[in-house]
Amino acid sequence: MAMGMASTFSTSTRATLFFANWTTDTPAKYFGTLIFLFAVTLLNRFLGAWRSQLGHKWANDAAEARRKLEQRREYRRSLNRANLEYQSPDCLEGDSDDTDTEKAPLSPYPPGLDVEAAEKKRNDTPTWMMVFGGRWQAGNPWRVNIDLPRAFLEGVRALIGYLLMLAVMTFNLGFLLVVILGIIIGELLLGRFISGTGWEEGGCHDG
Repeated sequence: MAMGMASTFSTSTRATLFFANWTTDTPAKYFGTLIFLFAVTLLNRFLGAWRSQLGHKWANDAAEARRKLEQRREYRRSLNRANLEYQSPDCLEGDSDDTDTEKAPLSPYPPGLDVEAAEKKRNDTPTWMMVFGGRWQAGNPWRVNIDLPRAFLEGVRALIGYLLMLAVMTFNLGFLLVVILGIIIGELLLGRFISGTGWEEGGCHDG
């Protein structure tokens, strides 16, 4: 027997959830199912907060790496300016071509490299994305150790969110109320750690 789709709310303690064998045919099973749905809802809010905090950490790490890279470039520029100041006029006249090259602003890219293409690569913006609102700003370059866990975590959150949606779609009033209660309690406990609300972030899978 498949899980039926009711069209009106029911206050019955007998309901079939997810599988034919998962039927709350006793009050104890129904109460246990309510606790399960409440815990899963809290788990989903926790995963949302964790993902948000990881996003902040990855963005801060990327910003710190860019800052250190800029510091190293500025240090090399300072050394180059100091070397030019200590060169004699004869050396400057004899090596005019080299001096002109030295006096030119230092670039973080090798000579002859297409700077525009290099900037696009640094910003991790594929060319096809440029037609959708200009250059996209990435919080960090694409990394397996960042983007793979982020994608997996989002998939887990989506799975949990859609399972909760299916539970609510049984039109069992107890299931609906306990999921809403879990969202409220989760937001009270973890809302300050999440950037944006669940509805703003991703719709129904951000329960």
